[in-house]
Amino acid sequence: MRKKELKLLIPTIIIILGWICKLTGHIKAFDIMMIIASIILGYEVAKSAFTSLRYGVISINLLVFIAALGGLYLKEYWESAAVTFLFVFGSYLEARALGKTRDALASLIKVAPTKANLIRDNKIIEVDIDEVQVGDVVVVRPGEKIPIDGIVIKGQGAVDEATITGESMPRLKEPGDKVYSTTINTEGYLEVETKNVGEDTLFSKIIYMVEQAQERKANTQRFIESFSRYYTPGIILLSIITLLITRDLRLAITFLVIACPGALVISTPVSIVSAIGNAAKNGIIVKGGSSLEKAGKVNIVAFDKTGTLTKGKPRVYKIKGFAKEENQILGIAASCEAYSEHPLAKAITKKAAQENINTVKPDYFEVVVGQGVKAEFNNQNYYVGSVRLIENQGIVIPQKIKDYILKEEESGYTLVLVANHTEVIGALSIRDE
Repeated sequence: MRKKELKLLIPTIIIILGWICKLTGHIKAFDIMMIIASIILGYEVAKSAFTSLRYGVISINLLVFIAALGGLYLKEYWESAAVTFLFVFGSYLEARALGKTRDALASLIKVAPTKANLIRDNKIIEVDIDEVQVGDVVVVRPGEKIPIDGIVIKGQGAVDEATITGESMPRLKEPGDKVYSTTINTEGYLEVETKNVGEDTLFSKIIYMVEQAQERKANTQRFIESFSRYYTPGIILLSIITLLITRDLRLAITFLVIACPGALVISTPVSIVSAIGNAAKNGIIVKGGSSLEKAGKVNIVAFDKTGTLTKGKPRVYKIKGFAKEENQILGIAASCEAYSEHPLAKAITKKAAQENINTVKPDYFEVVVGQGVKAEFNNQNYYVGSVRLIENQGIVIPQKIKDYILKEEESGYTLVLVANHTEVIGALSIRDE
């Protein structure tokens, strides 16, 4: 258990035991328990109060500490324990929320690659990411993370950019296209000229934005913090004036205890930091408290669909047979896609498994980057993928099938065609869950 949690847990247990004593008629034991809890909690408040005083800041912690001492003087032991407990508990919640944000940030940092494969002297060598310089050519093989921001100069690849854009479908990258650090080359071979590395990459800038988010405070938060700086010395001064006028120490201390605004001062930063922390945990980057405050005034929100309103997990919804039965189409498609890592391929093989469709291990398999796959089994060539893949094999797509493709795409589906060496025999309609 962490030290901060232990410091809060011990007085919490003491307060609970104290109330048990009170409810069972042991009032003296209750008072003793509350005094002990007040001393433990008050010590934590006093440390932060006097640390602020060293830098010339009269913080709200000082007012809470004086109020706690006043409660003890007035023999209002429960009130003294309560005011310090609420303040320390609020500080704990704020620290915990900050910890969640740091954990979310740490998980983001772990995504970044630490190694890169460079072409030097016509050889491919592995180096630490810190050794990569602008202009270096980086090799990215299938399944590898791209370690830098750059421009593709050779090869083709299907790149999963979910860490940057949130899009679940890989995008075809060809010479001249930009690629970004932490994205994954799911298929194909790429040679990338480095344009940005380390702290200059887009991914690093996203991390920096998360780190800086909590420094952009909401107007409410700035007002409360400013208010507390003037409020604390003002209340202390009024208490002294009350004492001088009435000569009643009890009344002056009572005024201090009643005026302690701990809950008000704590509530705003805790709620904002907690919101930022929870958002980061769920993959939402908030630019700061001011952005959260503005969100309350929003009337219309525009959402990206894929991976935001949907789960980002493709699923086969329809199977259409043009020359064979639907189960046969699914079996052929799943057999062809057995060795593919593309999200659409995984959706097809998953559907086949759910329907208990028998599949065949292909004798030949080839990925055509950005188009689909070619496979051969049972002495028959098959093609599973886009219209481009089918037409590149010299297969003519009848107008009737083209109309069907257009209709499905207008309904929001991605069409995967299935063809043999002479004709299109089926199609699968896929979209996000």
